Amino acid sequence: MLIENIIKKDYTKDEMLRIQFCWFALFELGLPVDEIRNKIKSNSYKDGRLITSKGCFEIPQFHHLFLNLSQSEYDGFYSLKKYIDKLGTYAKLDRKLVPKLIKKTRENYMIKCGNCHKSYENFSHNWVSVNNRIVCFKCAEELKKNLISIRPPSKV
Repeated sequence: MLIENIIKKDYTKDEMLRIQFCWFALFELGLPVDEIRNKIKSNSYKDGRLITSKGCFEIPQFHHLFLNLSQSEYDGFYSLKKYIDKLGTYAKLDRKLVPKLIKKTRENYMIKCGNCHKSYENFSHNWVSVNNRIVCFKCAEELKKNLISIRPPSKV
């Protein structure tokens, strides 16, 4: 089974919700392992946002229920390694899955936009060609507006 199938599936069991959030924090947000283990606490989440050392992130609705339920009793992801190991077991991976392997894989799948210098996954939906430059989707909109405003009106 692919990790993606496990991550995208709806679960109600607390352990699976924690596993999904650990993956999200490591791979999607790229948070440092030590921060997830020691600094992400119940007070780090408020109104759909997660406050971290890398900034404030909008958290997908997918994780809201778990984080809201966990706020009163939750005091970090100290067992991060255990959750990631279980994810690898559920996915039937040949080798043991550890947080550092996820971080390394994330680094290999990220590309930095030459315009804004932010990193995004190398999926085609994140990138657009504007005026023969490949830029992230967010920068593309602004560049397109600028191109339209500097073009001379066409003679009809």
